[in-house]
Amino acid sequence: MFSAIFKHMIILCEFCNQRFEKKFKQGECYICRGNVERILKNVEGAKIEIPVKNAEFFSISTTIPKEVLLREEDVFDITFGESIKSWLNAKVVEILAKKTKLKYNASNSDVNFTVDWNGNIFTSVKNLFIFGRYKKYSNELSQSRGYWKGKGSVEEIIGGVMEEECEGTGHSLHASGREDVDALNFAGRPFVMEILSAKERKPDLERIKKRINETKVVEVEDLKIVDGGTVAIITDSHFDKTYRVYLSERLSGEEMKKIRERIEGKIIEQWTPKRVERRRVNKMRKRKIYRIGFGEDEEGQYAGIEAEAGTYIKELVNGDGGRTKPSFSEILGKPLECKKLIVIAIKDDFIRDVVG
Repeated sequence: MFSAIFKHMIILCEFCNQRFEKKFKQGECYICRGNVERILKNVEGAKIEIPVKNAEFFSISTTIPKEVLLREEDVFDITFGESIKSWLNAKVVEILAKKTKLKYNASNSDVNFTVDWNGNIFTSVKNLFIFGRYKKYSNELSQSRGYWKGKGSVEEIIGGVMEEECEGTGHSLHASGREDVDALNFAGRPFVMEILSAKERKPDLERIKKRINETKVVEVEDLKIVDGGTVAIITDSHFDKTYRVYLSERLSGEEMKKIRERIEGKIIEQWTPKRVERRRVNKMRKRKIYRIGFGEDEEGQYAGIEAEAGTYIKELVNGDGGRTKPSFSEILGKPLECKKLIVIAIKDDFIRDVVG
């Protein structure tokens, strides 16, 4: 009885009535108070400027006051209908697509138009995401800015070039793990560089690659524009790796044999290393060492180690005061150190399937 009476009392505007299949009397709107009509007129008449180059997609945001949504709930209590949010968004998208000649893409846009309840339109430039793989040839570069006071960082070298080429306002590196400052990476670590408010949406990736590779300390490959969802895929992924480790002392054939017998194909236990315990939780990790081999090149004798993601290789060699067991040092009963560490291979094949 109450619903029937309330329904008889409700008056909606032409636009809100459309959402409820014109079941109500038309007039001064109980829900939007006439704002929907004003918003659509303002969007229709607005002069839209696209502040980016080579834009292709746009997204929108609309703000609906809480009191409007509460009044709409009163109507939903007595009949079904489409929400004002989804209906208004669809109409605004239709208008903006015609005015801007851009295509709507909620998840991967170049610009975003925010429409407030008064019909004002605010334009913002979206961040741009560039996937790639980097190689690091200097043992004086950290991965991230502010991580180590040395010769700079991989992030600054790659991000600086990309930010300039994309006409952005900043940059942020998202990588799959990190290597130590003094470690080299010849394998190519997957990363996504986020360029803030990038005005150039289709940068020349070949030119970016050439400029970065000319530094001789960092090299990039496989550059491509991706959507923001790729960041989580990259940062949440952990890959098994192969390392080349040059030791502080030359080993005999018998010593190599002992190490292989004790470690190859086995599980080792590692407490958080002393060198990183200030910034990481102190806990014990179990990691598998898949293969160990030994070889020699112009730099000397080395151990080739294929290990599970997250293995602390330096500590596998030196034992970290007994915090890694077993270790090369423990097995041989003498101190050994990692003189030089190079990442040779990263097993990230599934990334190639996802990103291409």
